[in-house]
Amino acid sequence: MTLMFRPAAISDVDAAVPLIYSAGVEAFEYAFTTGKCSAGDFLAFAFKNGGGIFGWSNHTVAVLDQQVVGIVAGYSGREYFRLTLGTTGQIFRRYSLWSHAQVVHHSLQLSALMPRPAWATHYVANFAVSPLHQGLGIGTAMLDDQQKVAVLKGRTSMTLDVSADNPRGQKLYERLGFCVTKENTFSGPANTIANSRRMERSLLSVT
Repeated sequence: MTLMFRPAAISDVDAAVPLIYSAGVEAFEYAFTTGKCSAGDFLAFAFKNGGGIFGWSNHTVAVLDQQVVGIVAGYSGREYFRLTLGTTGQIFRRYSLWSHAQVVHHSLQLSALMPRPAWATHYVANFAVSPLHQGLGIGTAMLDDQQKVAVLKGRTSMTLDVSADNPRGQKLYERLGFCVTKENTFSGPANTIANSRRMERSLLSVT
């Protein structure tokens, strides 16, 4: 079996969107499910649109035996505002007039859990591996591939956020050299979304 990485394409939507959704089910439901539009509906719309944080052009997929088994997005603080504006535009195009305010408000509350990365940081987002392919080292390989991308782009560190309710994930990242730098608190209703922990790994010694 040969694992490979390639830029995502619009044709990956059926495999990619469930993976992206699995990376933050509670957060996506809170932000994007309202009225007649579900979180999955919005993520599919955004992915196919191509722009923003959830668009296909912002992702890399892991492919095993011609099957998409993992996905990840990587961007810097320099790109953050452009991507955020793209997502905001998608919200206004996908939701009804009466839903805009709620979706934007909930999204802003969630942004406190995932604040803008530093200018020269490579931020890893929407990171997921298919449940049937976990435990095979695919996630580690994906992060290694993202590190190569980050180094080529001259970025000085890699950063990601992990839920405080995901100690298994945090231990994995710690084994890979990431350290917790801050715990961020959800600004919405209590006991709705768990806090998140920002983790960082320096790339200054990587050549």
